[in-house]
Amino acid sequence: MMAFSVISLALVGYVTNVATDVAVDAANYAALADQDPSAARDRAIERLGTGLMSANLSTVEVGYIGGAEGCEVRSKVTVTVPRFGFIGGFSVVQEIGHAFCENQG
Repeated sequence: MMAFSVISLALVGYVTNVATDVAVDAANYAALADQDPSAARDRAIERLGTGLMSANLSTVEVGYIGGAEGCEVRSKVTVTVPRFGFIGGFSVVQEIGHAFCENQG
């Protein structure tokens, strides 16, 4: 039982690490001057569609947060931790990434 607990804890850490990386990458990609949020969302889904994350993707949201002073991109990735035996599957990891838009001119 102790081994299952250690493996489950490691799996939560792995999912958190991947979700954080994908959220930050999606925000940075959408912030580029020649990209839009839908392309960044597709890229995030593609990155999550491999390995352990493929069946566990809950949502990927990418959008602009605009204001008078500029533009910011926000991406949110929500993933359910894969089930391992009787442990896991109940934890949801949600990571948010932010990036400022690139200005051309």
